[in-house]
Amino acid sequence: MTLITSEALVLRTYKLGETSKIVVLLTRDRGKVRAVAKGARGGKPRYGSALEPLSEVRVTLHGRQGADLFRLGQCDLVRSAFPSTGRDLDLALAMSYFAELLDARPVANYEIEHIPGAVPLPEDDFDRHFAILEPRLRSSFDNVVYCAGYGCEASHLVAERLKARGIQVAILNEGWPAWTDAGYPVKEGAEP
Repeated sequence: MTLITSEALVLRTYKLGETSKIVVLLTRDRGKVRAVAKGARGGKPRYGSALEPLSEVRVTLHGRQGADLFRLGQCDLVRSAFPSTGRDLDLALAMSYFAELLDARPVANYEIEHIPGAVPLPEDDFDRHFAILEPRLRSSFDNVVYCAGYGCEASHLVAERLKARGIQVAILNEGWPAWTDAGYPVKEGAEP
C-alpha cells in the first residue's frame, strides 16, 4: 500500500455509514483526492474539527497507486477555516465549490499540462465535450472552471454556457498561472 503525506485543503465531506465520512481534499502533491475517514462521525469523532470544509490540514493517506479512493490515516489541523476572529461565511461557502475542476483551454494545452484531477471542457469544442460530461456535471454542485488566465476569457465563456444550462460553476481567478505560480502540482497527458 502506498503511503502519502501531504498538506491539503478540505473541500467538502459526505456521510458514509454511521460513523465515517468521505473527504474531498485538494493536496499539494496529488491535486484533488477522495479518502474514507473512518470514525469521523459519532459521539467522539476521531478527527475533531480538522475535517471542516476549507480547513488546512496535514494528512497521511493509504491506498494503492492510482486508487480513486484512499483511506485517511493521520489528519492534523494546520489552520482552521473559521478562526476565532471569524471568516466571511459567504466566502467559505463559495470556496467549498473547489472540487470538480474543468479546464477551458484547448485540448492541446490540457494535454501538455493541467491541474491533476481536472477534466477538459474546452471553450473551442464545448458542445462535444459537454455532451460527454453533462451527467457528471449535473450530479455535482462543486464545479470550478479555469483557463490560461491573464486576459483569457475561455473560463468566463464556458461558465456562461454552463450556467445557461442550469449548472452551477465558479471561476478560478487568474486560472492556470495562479495554480503554477503557487507551486501546486501539474499533470501531463490526456488523463485527469
